[in-house]
Amino acid sequence: MNGGAIQRRAKDLPSMVASAGLIPALTFYMAKASEDRFKEFLELLGSRDIGKINCQHIREDLEDGEGAGYSPLLALAIKALSEHNYINHVEDYVALARELQKMRERGIEELAAEQVVLGYLLEVKKLADAFFGKENMHPREA
Repeated sequence: MNGGAIQRRAKDLPSMVASAGLIPALTFYMAKASEDRFKEFLELLGSRDIGKINCQHIREDLEDGEGAGYSPLLALAIKALSEHNYINHVEDYVALARELQKMRERGIEELAAEQVVLGYLLEVKKLADAFFGKENMHPREA
């Protein structure tokens, strides 16, 4: 478990948001992420009782497999949007797509939401570098 996928996605998503825009970046991550894993991460982020959550796939996103790392970063971005009332709480991709479409229709709000999410994502990038950076790995994993 090296966290390389999360570290790469934490580096890539803020750049993608800045260059392509918030909604195109999030829909790209939706296409790459596993919806089941996304739901698990979203539930984990919103729970006060983590012990009751099925976290079987979370370890998979810490590995370097196909599609790894997209789900947690997407869930973090969506949670930030929800916490700041840019979108309503979502539980699946259909609801998420609907909320992103509403945000796109509201126009100027998308730019403000982008700045909020970028702030969170840059902090997540710092945390991913701190937790998963080469200098913090066990010598056998480096």
